Amino acid sequence: MKLNLAARLFTAVLGAAMVVAVAMGVGAHVNLNRDFLGYLNEQAVGRLEDEFS
Repeated sequence: MKLNLAARLFTAVLGAAMVVAVAMGVGAHVNLNRDFLGYLNEQAVGRLEDEFS
């Protein structure tokens, strides 16, 4: 089946948008996990410092 120019352009734009959306989702997931784990570690260190001071 041969697609006309409009269909090919739509497919290309849709594919690019999907790639960008997935990349943003992965980036947000990685960033949230890293920052949240850092926050939890800071809280644990603070609790330990309070416990032993």
